[in-house]
Amino acid sequence: MMRIAIPTIGSKISEHFGRCEKYSLYDIENGKIVYKEQVKSPEHAPNVIPKYLEFQGVDLVITSGIGHKAISLFEELGIQVLTGCYGDVDQIIDDFTKDKLRTGTSTCHHGEDR
Repeated sequence: MMRIAIPTIGSKISEHFGRCEKYSLYDIENGKIVYKEQVKSPEHAPNVIPKYLEFQGVDLVITSGIGHKAISLFEELGIQVLTGCYGDVDQIIDDFTKDKLRTGTSTCHHGEDR
């Protein structure tokens, strides 16, 4: 089983994983969604969100934008990050399960120190 986190605002992916209102968590098994829940985002402070998502059992983060430092923190925890995704979170996860997810460059444009 794989647990995926998508930063969410309303029903759409947030442009920046650390500035969302909640995370949509999906458990995927044999290419199918077996569980879905939403959890409130913790405070946006250094290393808080990666540790929080690690505690939630997340294996993969799918996001539009994320800073390089945050990506490094996730990698240190063994959590993979896919960037450059857009749209409705349910559609994103559906595309992921069908190997049709389009990824790209992170949309995060703040300084490298974050």
